[in-house]
Amino acid sequence: MNGKTKAELNSILGSLRLIAARVDELMGAVENAAPVGLIPGQRRQVDIIVAVVAEKMGVPVKQIYSRDRHEKIARARQLAMTLVHAEMKLSFNQVGKLFRRDHGTADSAVKAIENLVQTNYTFGRIVAGITTDVRAALSLSAPELTDAGSTAAIPPAPETHKTARASARTLSTEALPPVGLPARRDCELRTVD
Repeated sequence: MNGKTKAELNSILGSLRLIAARVDELMGAVENAAPVGLIPGQRRQVDIIVAVVAEKMGVPVKQIYSRDRHEKIARARQLAMTLVHAEMKLSFNQVGKLFRRDHGTADSAVKAIENLVQTNYTFGRIVAGITTDVRAALSLSAPELTDAGSTAAIPPAPETHKTARASARTLSTEALPPVGLPARRDCELRTVD
């Protein structure tokens, strides 16, 4: 065995397992770390926004944070990045870090969604609806999120978004246009034969 005894090989294997366990532990800490500049409670706001977008776009939350480039997943990720940027007033750098991307990707995502909203009436209405749902969900959690100095535990998210949907139905999308996304009133709905 090339001069190595079985005991030495087992010792090396044991050391490698310990190193692998430590790397996994460190990677978990890095993935769960809040990006620089977030105050307590803002991570919860991001989670709420991503959860609403994921539900409405039919994509698992895990996929929004993944490197997957399938159109449906990428579009949901772009929308989540746009809403996080618009609703939370975070910089592109902060948004990029939240989604494990760079600031240029966050900027491109916002521009892509803004372009789609301006050119695609149907998508614009979908975004308006999702924006309303996001605002309703955030407003339900607002008391817990606004007190950054509080050390009280933030209550768990509701098991379903039924409450957010019920609140969203009472809100008018005209009264709450998407922040950062221009209203498009001169569009017509066209049918394709």
